[in-house]
Amino acid sequence: MVRSILMLSCFLVGHSVLLTSQISFEAYLKKELSSQDSILSIQPNIPEYKAPWVKRWDLRMDTDEFQLQRQQYEIRPNLTSSKVRKYQNALYSNYLSEYQIEVEKARSQEVSLLYRNWLSALFLERRLALDTSAVPLLEDQLRLKQSGDTKGEISVYDILEAQRNLEYFKWDIKESQKRLNTLFDVSEELVSVEKVIAFAESSMLAGKLNYPNFKEDALDLEKLENEFLLEKAKTKQVLDFVRFNYNGPHLDPFEERVSVGVSMNFRRSEKKELGLIERRLDSQMEEVRIFRKQLEYKESLEVAMEKLRLAVDRYINYKGLNERLRVYDEALRAQDPISKSDILKWLDLRLEQLKSEKLMLDYEEEVFSCYLEWLKTSGLLENNPSFNFLDSNLSFTGF
Repeated sequence: MVRSILMLSCFLVGHSVLLTSQISFEAYLKKELSSQDSILSIQPNIPEYKAPWVKRWDLRMDTDEFQLQRQQYEIRPNLTSSKVRKYQNALYSNYLSEYQIEVEKARSQEVSLLYRNWLSALFLERRLALDTSAVPLLEDQLRLKQSGDTKGEISVYDILEAQRNLEYFKWDIKESQKRLNTLFDVSEELVSVEKVIAFAESSMLAGKLNYPNFKEDALDLEKLENEFLLEKAKTKQVLDFVRFNYNGPHLDPFEERVSVGVSMNFRRSEKKELGLIERRLDSQMEEVRIFRKQLEYKESLEVAMEKLRLAVDRYINYKGLNERLRVYDEALRAQDPISKSDILKWLDLRLEQLKSEKLMLDYEEEVFSCYLEWLKTSGLLENNPSFNFLDSNLSFTGF
């Protein structure tokens, strides 16, 4: 019994020393975002663009009986209007903005993964601590069952059961430690469940949450509008092209050598242009899709919030039960059993306490899993990638 207590004390002391070298989420987030920004800040290989005055040069050559002096040349620049150039440049700007939004979305996905990995490492370490503290108790159980009762009788089934439980625990600890080594050491500074639900409820009530894809959808509408205006400008362009003809170095004074031609378009009604009608319908359909997406956002946000409420309620209820039972746990720890049967019962009850603490960890992890999902759904994580939503001092006013 003394040996078990000493082993447990050594583990707790070693564990507390280890925590001093662990990384906090604040430091982890800043480090990873800095590394991420250095990658995402690389300029893409996108060529610069400025709408040209001449969209195409055509060169045409004709022969007359293969006589060089009667060779004909035609140069035709296909022109663009000022409005065509204006909306071409506007679309180019839209494309660059669209790329930047995709970069920001990639950053948001990465931040969500950072939260998930850190929480996974944190709760894995806590479970590992509970499992490790259970090993000395299981070893004491096995030794007592191997020693036999007062009559010297030994139950083989009890020994086999104790051995199996001990081996399973040691295997689980070993696997957990291997997995933890692939992650990182984390500090245990974590916002409380009570602050999590208070922050979420305050954000919902204060209307702090806005549709997260507003910027992306606004850009889509702007791009569709520019595409419509570009198509409209093309239909209203009066001057199509200018043509320059050179008819060769002939000697006939009555035949012109150089001629100039102009092509012009007459305006057509927008109602008769199918391309314009299609562009306008695309814009109107996009507005309907955005409205539907906003409704879906509200619905998914309510669903995510309800899952968080249920998880928090389950955790708080179970935590309350454990607090009510704490008086019995303290009474158990104060006992000093003497008989073998009492010692085995004492060990069983101690293992039950650890199992209860482990179950409470499961409920707490479920809360933070739902919390992370709510942060993603609400758009807070996407719009505030550098903000620490796991800060132990988290509050709605400080956001």
